[in-house]
Amino acid sequence: MEQFALMSPEEMKEAFADVIDILGDDPDTIAAVKEVMLEMESMDADDVTNSVRTTLQTVTMDEEIAEATQIALDMISKSEWDVIYDNRGDILDSVIASGKISAEDAALYKSDEGQWEKELRFIWDELQRQASGIDNKAKEEL
Repeated sequence: MEQFALMSPEEMKEAFADVIDILGDDPDTIAAVKEVMLEMESMDADDVTNSVRTTLQTVTMDEEIAEATQIALDMISKSEWDVIYDNRGDILDSVIASGKISAEDAALYKSDEGQWEKELRFIWDELQRQASGIDNKAKEEL
């Protein structure tokens, strides 16, 4: 975008023509590029520079927010796992009482705490993967 701010109107037209050639035959995308091209043609150099600067600041801010959010999620995830781990016995008792696992699994997990910890960790990791997929999809929509 910074390069557009430094281009003459003729150079800008040529660059947009190249972009349209690269896009092929997608009419919606070509229409969007032409709309941007018309808007940029109506701007003077200061307007283009200010627009580019504002866009770059917004992108930078969005990246910083995303990074801070990820750090916070990592911190929360760690502390949430600690809570789950600390309450693993109560969680097992609750799962057994709900009838959501077989009697064989209940007996295994009661007699072998390591197996229950492995199962709990597997469930936790799977939930994290699913949440990460949802988070990534939300970022893409931004």
